[in-house]
Amino acid sequence: MTRALHRLIYFSRRCVAVSPGSNDALLDILAVSRRNNGRLGLTGALMFNSGCFIQII
Repeated sequence: MTRALHRLIYFSRRCVAVSPGSNDALLDILAVSRRNNGRLGLTGALMFNSGCFIQII
């Protein structure tokens, strides 16, 4: 059986102000994403800089 390779690239901008808990929220997102991606067999990368996110799945 041949499996097709698919790629999704997503760009977004932060829409909320940075607050003292922002880093904790990002770490929570990372933990959930790692768990879900592993369960679903997904790989990728999430980059954040200057209020912008780029995700490659």
